[in-house]
Amino acid sequence: MTNHIKSKATEFLKEFVLSGYQIGSDVLELLMSKENPENLIKTIIEKANELPKSPLVITKEFLTSIEPSTKGKMRSIGTEMFKKDFEIAAPVIKRDTILANDQEITLIDAKEVEAEIVIIKTPNIIKTAVKNPIEHLANLFHSRYVKLKKLLLKRSDTQNYVPIAELHSSDEWEDFHIIGMLVSRRETKKGGYSLEIDDPTGTLQVIVPRNEENLVHKTERLLDDQVICIHGTTRNKMFLVKDILLPEIPTTHSWKGAPIPICAALISDLHIGSMKFLDRAFEQFFSWLKGEVGGRKEKTLGRSVKYLLIAGDLVEGIGIFPNQEKELLIKDIYQQYKEVSKFLEQIPQHIEIIIIPGNHDATRQALPQPPIPKEFAEELYEMPNVQVLGSPTYVSIHNVKVLLDHGRSLDDVVESIPTVATESPDKAMVELLKARHLAPRWGGKTTLAHESNDFLVIEDVPDIFHAGHTHTNGVTMYRGVTVVNSGAFQAQTNYQKKLNINPTPGIVPIINLHTKKVTEINFN
Repeated sequence: MTNHIKSKATEFLKEFVLSGYQIGSDVLELLMSKENPENLIKTIIEKANELPKSPLVITKEFLTSIEPSTKGKMRSIGTEMFKKDFEIAAPVIKRDTILANDQEITLIDAKEVEAEIVIIKTPNIIKTAVKNPIEHLANLFHSRYVKLKKLLLKRSDTQNYVPIAELHSSDEWEDFHIIGMLVSRRETKKGGYSLEIDDPTGTLQVIVPRNEENLVHKTERLLDDQVICIHGTTRNKMFLVKDILLPEIPTTHSWKGAPIPICAALISDLHIGSMKFLDRAFEQFFSWLKGEVGGRKEKTLGRSVKYLLIAGDLVEGIGIFPNQEKELLIKDIYQQYKEVSKFLEQIPQHIEIIIIPGNHDATRQALPQPPIPKEFAEELYEMPNVQVLGSPTYVSIHNVKVLLDHGRSLDDVVESIPTVATESPDKAMVELLKARHLAPRWGGKTTLAHESNDFLVIEDVPDIFHAGHTHTNGVTMYRGVTVVNSGAFQAQTNYQKKLNINPTPGIVPIINLHTKKVTEINFN
């Protein structure tokens, strides 16, 4: 194919792509066979836009309905060529993921709606160095224990709990419940596990029998320093585990949703300043929010977006990983944040933007993270529709409670649990919900601040749990909580390639706050 023909084909494809439609090679060949196909292309797009339900793929049947002369010249190129669970209108709607009743509800134009934002909880202040870090660390773990014990005692099957110091073992088998922190876990020679459990009164070694497959599976999914309840049986100072109970999300949790059908867009990990930052995909996202690209369905969805939630790593930062400077397009941290502001200024003013930091941002790395300081990102603070908060943050938007966390501890979850992978960040996030803690493991890849109060306990059950960090999209529902990892706007870096991390950049989850429906849109 000559360059001229390639250019011609590209122009034809562009016309359909910008209107939100997919076409196949047969349709493309037919259009290229005509001397002046421009009018036909315009007619096809106009007819498609006029339909009550626009086609996702331009098929033979649709073409013959507007141009009878094409009849018999084409084979079907319908949606069967794609995975059945994907709803494609390239390059925009990737798929309507799951999670909602499928009833058709007319979305509301967000311009006509007043924002309803309540900041429930966010860390604000960086404390100065503590005089006695060991004491503060002890207070941190005590705070964690007290909060999670309270959550565990809400379960009906933990009411007979006793402190470890009061636990006695007689000649007869007797059941017991203890609530403690997992200090260590090691596999025994016989294939079971030995767990060391600690509470404020003492320490206990318990045995997980190897023949209890479900129990072994639960044990393998535990994280060090996680607070759990052990239901066991004891005789002659032998303590056997019968069940492991977690703080968990109550099965009764449900959300009412927003009273009106408006949407929130969830993004993270922009990494502006990196050579791998996908500026064109990011700008196409803005164009979509403005109603400039996509078919009727996509434009309607874009107009309904009232909130943009950004879960950290706005910038690439400086000196974050080895040889990072070789992949920096902007080598000044202040200029990186100025560039962030220039991009976000393109977003329509009626959209409210909530920002939290990540591990590449210019704030404390230890969790919880205070907001990005104003001295680095003054322009962001001056934008009237932007709120710069800490991580994690609880925020209510139109009666929907959202937990925003960058997701730094997901690395520790993936490293600790064999069945959880970086490619499935939503599954790792579910493990944090089960533990009711955003970073249970001490001494791993996640640094925890020596605070006296553990801010990372998930005391209030969110309706939406949104994180990033992994650069891989993932969406699921767990016990009424919509779990979303929003991927990234950065292509694979050399550092990620060495670690075998394969990002899925440019995909934005859009959640209908009224129905819970999540639609993923690909702007890459």
